[in-house]
Amino acid sequence: MGNTSCELQDRPNILYETARAYVIEVSMGKSKIVVNSKTNTSEDFTMNDEKLEK
Repeated sequence: MGNTSCELQDRPNILYETARAYVIEVSMGKSKIVVNSKTNTSEDFTMNDEKLEK
């Protein structure tokens, strides 16, 4: 899906913008991000300027 943290950050942003275009609300409390990587990442990912839980 994404090879860099910037590419991974694009995914929640695309989801949020697409949902907004269709007037769908994304539940931030239920939204989480999963990083499957051989290297440990300490990046924080956001959607609509809110930090997503890992």
